[in-house]
Amino acid sequence: MLRGDENLSDLIYFSLGTGFGAGIMLNRSIWHGNGNFAGDIGYMIQGYNMSRLDAPTDLTEYRLESRLSVAGIREVFGIDIQSDTPYNESQRQSLIDYLCYYLVPLFYNLSFFMNIHDFILSGIITDFLGDTLTDRISDGIAKLQACDSFHPALRVRRSISQDAGIIGTASLAMQACLPEILS
Repeated sequence: MLRGDENLSDLIYFSLGTGFGAGIMLNRSIWHGNGNFAGDIGYMIQGYNMSRLDAPTDLTEYRLESRLSVAGIREVFGIDIQSDTPYNESQRQSLIDYLCYYLVPLFYNLSFFMNIHDFILSGIITDFLGDTLTDRISDGIAKLQACDSFHPALRVRRSISQDAGIIGTASLAMQACLPEILS
């Protein structure tokens, strides 16, 4: 079926680009969630300091999307992935370390929470960094699994298509319209 694996029925497909989103497939069907926000993973917060006396008026700075997007990378590293901004290998490695800091525990935790063990990465950032990013994420997960004897194997792979946004949109549109077309 998917990626040549007929037994694959559950996965999370992440897009790292101008935003940070996900598509979730459960039992070979796209899972939308109760309010159709199941894949809006960029809205998850991380790093909020609960000891602050004042409540935040805006959670933007704490959202994963503000860190794991083209704009977040530009802000932290000064690298514009969408242009020909020069960068060196040291910056590239720092960027990969930065992304792994967020993605390794996210994937690890999601695998427990949703019992999903296949993760696909796509998007501008993934294309920019290549297989090194997925390899480093896999290495980070393997280190966590070495401490955890009951955790199943996880697979992190790059998308086989660079047109993730177009394909994802087409898939959602087709799934939404198919019942009407067939009736």
